[in-house]
Amino acid sequence: MANVVQVTDSSGTRGLPRPSATLVLLRAGRDGVEIFMLRRPAAQDFGNAFVFPGGCLEPADDALAELCSGLDDPEASRRLGVARGGLAYWAAAIRECFEESGVLLARDRHGGLLTPGSALEASRFADYRGLLLAGSLSLADLCREEGLTLAADQLTYFSYWITPVAAPRRYTTRFFAAAAPPRQAASHDGRESLEARWLSPRAALADEALVLPPPTRHALRQFAAAGDVAEALACARRLLRAGVHPVLPVVTGQGRAARVSIPSVDDDERPEGMPHG
Repeated sequence: MANVVQVTDSSGTRGLPRPSATLVLLRAGRDGVEIFMLRRPAAQDFGNAFVFPGGCLEPADDALAELCSGLDDPEASRRLGVARGGLAYWAAAIRECFEESGVLLARDRHGGLLTPGSALEASRFADYRGLLLAGSLSLADLCREEGLTLAADQLTYFSYWITPVAAPRRYTTRFFAAAAPPRQAASHDGRESLEARWLSPRAALADEALVLPPPTRHALRQFAAAGDVAEALACARRLLRAGVHPVLPVVTGQGRAARVSIPSVDDDERPEGMPHG
């Protein structure tokens, strides 16, 4: 069972942030490392914000964790600092990434990373994605049909954010980083996101037209100095080794005057919400 962080707000009622997972997908670009980003629809939570693929854990993610390879639940739970159920976060991150980007971090029957070798094979997995989004197929069913395991060992855990207590919807979000597999094309799904871009961290941070929630902005800053994918993943591993501690922003003021202060993080943003990415 995935761990739920319980936080007591100022009124004395207990808030239960929903467990969620976000995946920072990396690739080599012309000017260095690029990160896959999605724009949420205006009518949804965090409308028009650019975020990373991610979302809430689902009950099926506990069983999906049994299909993970390269990492077991005791080690995953140790990294997250939970008693058990940690591997469900890795499974959820992979599932959400496939649903929202079409990129599936998995291993085939021979143990190699999934890399569609033909347009026909790529089209087949695009069809699988559509079935998942329609609720007609589960990722576990897909894995059994194709003889796949989820490549949990390809994800590096590096950050942990909890939505401010004052927010109407709250999440406890674990951030992961992974290299995009070769020959898998990423795209938005047209429902939970309306636009997709591969951007260098520096370009995303410099573009004042992009709405970047505090966790997203902070993650981009963490990878901004990376010259390539290998350096970005090395940065994520250093953050894990140094110890990942929860970041719980505090909201002061109300309405347009409200500000989010982030303890231990050099950031101070107007609250655009705290999304999964």
